[in-house]
Amino acid sequence: MGKKNLYSLITIVVITLTVVYTMLNNNMWQNENRVIFWDVKSYYAYLPAIVIHGDPNFNFVERFPETYGDKYWLEVVDNGNKLVITSMGMSMLYLPFFLMGHVTALLTGFDATGYTYPYFAFMLLGSVFYLTLGLWFLRKLLLNYYHDGVVAATLASIFFGTNLLWYSTFEATMSHVYSFALFAAFIWFTRQWHTEPDWRSSVLIGLIYGLITVVRPTNAVIALFFVFFSIGKPGEIFQKAAFFLRNYKYLIVLIITAILVLAPQLIYWKYITGHWIVNSYGDKGIFYFDNPQIFNGLFSYRKGLFVYAPVILVAFLSLPALLSSRTTRKYFIPIIFFSAANIYIILSWWVWWYGGSFGLRAFIESFAMLAIPLAAGIDYLWKKKTLIRIPAMLVIAIFVLYGLFANVQYYYGAIHWDSMSKDAFWDSFGSRRPSANFYNLIDPPNYKQNFTINDYVLCNAEKIDLGRNKFKSTSKVFFFDGVEQISTERAFSGKNSILLNHEQPFGFTTKLGYVLAGERYDISVKRFPADGKGCIVAQAQDANLWYQTQSAGVPAQNSEWEEMVLTVVIPDFLNGQEIIVYCYNPLDENAWYDDIKISIERR
Repeated sequence: MGKKNLYSLITIVVITLTVVYTMLNNNMWQNENRVIFWDVKSYYAYLPAIVIHGDPNFNFVERFPETYGDKYWLEVVDNGNKLVITSMGMSMLYLPFFLMGHVTALLTGFDATGYTYPYFAFMLLGSVFYLTLGLWFLRKLLLNYYHDGVVAATLASIFFGTNLLWYSTFEATMSHVYSFALFAAFIWFTRQWHTEPDWRSSVLIGLIYGLITVVRPTNAVIALFFVFFSIGKPGEIFQKAAFFLRNYKYLIVLIITAILVLAPQLIYWKYITGHWIVNSYGDKGIFYFDNPQIFNGLFSYRKGLFVYAPVILVAFLSLPALLSSRTTRKYFIPIIFFSAANIYIILSWWVWWYGGSFGLRAFIESFAMLAIPLAAGIDYLWKKKTLIRIPAMLVIAIFVLYGLFANVQYYYGAIHWDSMSKDAFWDSFGSRRPSANFYNLIDPPNYKQNFTINDYVLCNAEKIDLGRNKFKSTSKVFFFDGVEQISTERAFSGKNSILLNHEQPFGFTTKLGYVLAGERYDISVKRFPADGKGCIVAQAQDANLWYQTQSAGVPAQNSEWEEMVLTVVIPDFLNGQEIIVYCYNPLDENAWYDDIKISIERR
């Protein structure tokens, strides 16, 4: 290595120390909500279930509700088994650190449940390890083409100038740092394999590719980088095909290794559901490939990639710089093909802004690849005359500092997790904390993109999400309170209904978030007996502002039940707000309710 590569090594050390200091300074290992939260609950769920309890069906949750009752988000499938909605790739990557935490808990007297301090501490340590590993592979790759100062500047820009910083510290156990490391390793071993294919690199690439896919299936598109690597111009595609044919034995080993990595996931799905392949997200796992939000995803104030991490725009603009050298030309076409497919897939997701997050987090792992053209651009500009070099380096430095400050703004709330608008952005610009007027300027997104005209949500009291103790709708992703009122005495459809009376007057309660002015909702429910006990209600959070109800019903076809229908149109003053829908019977007489249905029409 020598002293000539010291700057890039120091950069990795500084980044690692920054992450460790941030975690320790915020006592993150002492707070479960900083370690196992949101999606991580599902990523991590396999480990306590299988390693500690040997129970992939999560029956132990019912035996130990005080310990595990609120830990899991599970889907109850048609055969009654409970399914983890995310794939198990993250659990595979967590596993070594989970085992260290488990042994430590057993030796030190902590509860060995998977949810005590030793587990949290080692989970965070794992995140630091994978970040450092990814940076190490990236440094190792870039040093083959660029001098140490350029590599150091590239690593610092990718970390401090983007949301990789946030997802390495305050949300470190999310999948992105781990996938960043896998991407960097995949790129390195792809280069090695194409230089001299052998059994070792074939197995390693298969292993890494399998992990990339089982962590986040959409990231399987990185195969395009492997397929098109070393093709410097379109005419070389035939040479590449011949190269693959000559090395078919290694390709077979690579593919078999990847399949073996995926096998535990396939076996789990088969065991739980009876099917080898499962879309465990159900109706929430929707892509709108006919309507990708590419402009919004790259340039919008809500989450635009280039708006909150402009150094990544520099990376894209630097792609032509790869063509200036014969040794880096081989990266141009594979990065173009991967980036085009990656942008298209990511921004076709039904909630293209990826919920509550800082920036478009789904792109973070691809920063490992985009660091290559970024380094090429920095190197190209560095070699220019002073009159060009100094202003160019100053612009890049400003972009990095801006990205760093955006992380600070997000920490203090001056950047909203999902509702940024043009007005809110400029109101917060240059300010660490939000202004008094900030929350009047934000623009809540519409999470009902997949809930359109003539579409509906139906809850028939048959499906129960035990992880949340709520009814689950038969379509879409909606949850309804009222499991305590479940009744098997009678039902309009299926086996269950809910029983309401003055002791338990509320049921089928759900919230419709971010309703838009002018939307029309038709809310219906079946009721027994057919004599007007109770009603349907739709109201604002503050019922004094807006409250709609319907108690009259008409006979339901071929039954003793009747159907109530409440139609409401969202007024202007509720635009972007939440409304609450529920059934209500405050009377002494019992009334049974079943098959609540909510449909929407946009005007």
